[in-house]
Amino acid sequence: MIRCVYEHPSANSEEFTLKFEELLKEMNFNRYDAYILGDMNIDLLKHHTHHQTGRYLDMLYSHDLLPVITKPTRITNHTAALIDHIYTNTVKSLVSGILTVDISDHLPVFCMVDIKLKKQNHQMCFRDYSTFNTDSYFHDVYAIDWNAVTWQSSLYMK
Repeated sequence: MIRCVYEHPSANSEEFTLKFEELLKEMNFNRYDAYILGDMNIDLLKHHTHHQTGRYLDMLYSHDLLPVITKPTRITNHTAALIDHIYTNTVKSLVSGILTVDISDHLPVFCMVDIKLKKQNHQMCFRDYSTFNTDSYFHDVYAIDWNAVTWQSSLYMK
C-alpha cells in the first residue's frame, strides 16, 4: 500500500496531525506493507525541541510507522530541515536516500523496495478482430432504424 500526503506550509500542524491519524486508522496495516511519502512540512529534526513535532512523531510510532529519511531535505545557506518524509511499517530490506541535485528548493527523496508480485491467474477476455469484416459491419450499422433508437432514448430522458 502506497500513500502520498502533502501538508501546506501554512497549515495548522496540530490539525494536520489529527487528520493524518484518522487516515492512518482507516488503513489496514496488518494486512499490507505500507509506504507513506510526501512533503509534510514538519521538520523531524526538531522533534526534541518542538512539542507538536514530537507529538507527530509519537503518533507515527504508535501506528508502527518508522521514517526512512533521516537527513535534511531542504537546505539553505542558514537552515537545514527534514520536511520530506517516507514512512514504512515493514522491516524488509529497502534502499532509501536523498538525491543531492539542485532542481528545487527541496532535495528529492526515494525509496526502493524489492517486491515480489503475485502472479494472478485470471481469464482475460478480448475481442478477436482477426476475422473482422468491415463491409459486413457497415451493412449492419446502416440497417439500424436510428429514428426509432433516438425516439426511444428521448422517452427515457424525460
